[in-house]
Amino acid sequence: MSEERRPDGRVFYFDLLRVLSILAVIVTHASWRKFHVLPVGTPEWNLLNAVQALCRFAVPVLLMISGAFMLDERRDYPPKKLFQKILRLVAALAFWSTLYAVYTTCAGHRPVDAAFFAKLVKTAVRGHYHLWFLYMIVGLYIASPILRAICKSRRAAEYFLALWFAFELGLNLLAIPNRLAPWVSWFRGALMPYTVMGYAGYFILGHYLVSYPVPRRAVRAIYVLGALSLAVSVVGTHLLSVKKGGLTEALHYRALPTTALYAASVFLFAMRRYRDRIPSERAVRAFGMISKLSFGAYLVHDFSLILFHHLGFEALGIHPALYAPLFSGAAIALSFGASYCLSKVPFLNRYIL
Repeated sequence: MSEERRPDGRVFYFDLLRVLSILAVIVTHASWRKFHVLPVGTPEWNLLNAVQALCRFAVPVLLMISGAFMLDERRDYPPKKLFQKILRLVAALAFWSTLYAVYTTCAGHRPVDAAFFAKLVKTAVRGHYHLWFLYMIVGLYIASPILRAICKSRRAAEYFLALWFAFELGLNLLAIPNRLAPWVSWFRGALMPYTVMGYAGYFILGHYLVSYPVPRRAVRAIYVLGALSLAVSVVGTHLLSVKKGGLTEALHYRALPTTALYAASVFLFAMRRYRDRIPSERAVRAFGMISKLSFGAYLVHDFSLILFHHLGFEALGIHPALYAPLFSGAAIALSFGASYCLSKVPFLNRYIL
């Protein structure tokens, strides 16, 4: 299928989705602490529950964008080029993991001794909480030649997606009720369908939606199911949490049928809306520039949240209706500003952003 490409090879709806996804990641993390301390079931908690659910498309959509690029047969990724892409991600992961580890270890006011350095190395290797994504995307890049082979056949891709939906997303949903979790665990251990588990399904789904026409009825069905899935995530999290007497985020998990349908509806809407037409040239340039800064903003954004936490921003007693946009907006502005500044530094802009 044709798509509107710019002379520099950029695709507007990918830039748009990438920017929206990174913004959603920052909003999720900026409101997460408040969401976890508010009493369950209160109007303020319900508001942040809705914010958390609305932002859950972010990681799946980022994976779908990567899959659309990495599995595109029109793009050649010989071993050397693939290795360079992986090396760049590993370099960024090592740099930022070490930076966050230095802060985390030093913040504990530990004496600088052997135990201090052991803690530092252990924390750096494990990575800061939001850097799990880089570990996962490196794994998918390593596996991409195999995934590309699967995607050469539409039927093979559909078969993979069907198995992924059943054995990863479907079983995760079945495991949410505690009484079924042991049976789901036993079934997975007995059948061991690990080839089609994990986040590779989002990688292939992105390629599939971009590469093959989706019938209008199917598109409408995905839109409806995506909206219903979002509602299930919000209402279900409320009901499960109230019943438990404490926060339960099982329905916010990324590898669920509901999350996949919601993310697919967001991806499809942007693609269909802007695939063959683009808005003003000014908007295209703006989203292209912001998209280039988004990876750096993702990497650095938790330092913004740490700074605001130390400044006591969270203790100001701001109502969640204002807290979420104000705190998130400040973190977004500072993160993208830092990314812009770092992008002007030679060497750093090539290897850690």
